[in-house]
Amino acid sequence: MLPSARFYAPAIVTRSMTTQPSVKSGPLPACPHRVSRRTPLGKAKDLAGARRIARMYTRSMTAQAPIDTHELRAMEVRGGNDAANDRLSVWGFEAYIYALPHNNEPHGGDLRVVSTCAMGQIVRFTLADLAGHGSEAGDMALRLRSLMRKNVNMPNPTLFARALNKEFVRMAEGGRFATAIITTYFAPTDHLIVCNAGHPRPLLYHAPAYESGPNDPRTWQLFDQSSSCVISAENVKNTGISNLPLGIIQQTDYPQFATRLVAGDILLSYTDALIEASDLAGNQLGEQGLLGVVRRLGVDGLTPDQIGPAILEAVAAHRAGKPADDDVTLLVMYHTATNPPDGVWDRLKALGRLVGLVG
Repeated sequence: MLPSARFYAPAIVTRSMTTQPSVKSGPLPACPHRVSRRTPLGKAKDLAGARRIARMYTRSMTAQAPIDTHELRAMEVRGGNDAANDRLSVWGFEAYIYALPHNNEPHGGDLRVVSTCAMGQIVRFTLADLAGHGSEAGDMALRLRSLMRKNVNMPNPTLFARALNKEFVRMAEGGRFATAIITTYFAPTDHLIVCNAGHPRPLLYHAPAYESGPNDPRTWQLFDQSSSCVISAENVKNTGISNLPLGIIQQTDYPQFATRLVAGDILLSYTDALIEASDLAGNQLGEQGLLGVVRRLGVDGLTPDQIGPAILEAVAAHRAGKPADDDVTLLVMYHTATNPPDGVWDRLKALGRLVGLVG
């Protein structure tokens, strides 16, 4: 049996998944927008048959992987490389994570990791696409988790990116390749820092300008260092993170960029199975095609666990119901701007987890 890299544990104390605490149940709080009735696809009549197949496909996925709801605590690392259909609550975000290894294998080459720091300031979402499946991908997943544990309390992701680059160079020397995207949220200033290690560009639902408010009109955009909403290098001090380099990180080829989030902003990270989805004529969806999908999808009033399946349905419709040719992973991160824990007891418990005294 192939080794799984799924883990659920505090960042220092390793525990079995069978001993996880009780899971918070109940629906996610509604996003503070009106409900939209628009279809995920703009041409329902042209794609009625494909959409019917896609809905069956999406319902089948949901039936196989019931949604697991969990609220992250301070000093926690959660993730894996197996199938997932999860809702996560953490300060600043409500998130939806969907993962399906290729051919319904137990474990795949896509790895997702979510971590929180000890003091309730940092949330980090990391998504990696590792060449291969099974034991090799599982071993790399565990090494990546170890790197994340070492950097869980560091708001500046630069050292993590450099360590990740060394792992990727070592893999390339062995003929295997990987990509990753590191997304770091710094709660005190609501800044989002993204480091892209050769990964498909994420999609951001945000006002065009960096200085924006919750009532400013938003639009979907491919998010990279050239986006209009990124913070300039001369204003990096506004992030509240000292010595944060923006641009290409030294000792790597990875660009690092940042923006400030407001409540209602949404970030999508995904692996390349979504943009490499091909229709019956062999045409891939591509980044622009996926951007078109989310722009046609009315997100007003939708929760992350509604947005994610709607995107998957649209991609499945593009494939005319054919199964994906690779592992599929999608992360939907909805910014709620909720405050991190602020009690002395919460901080003491986090410190106890840091030194291994509290489970």
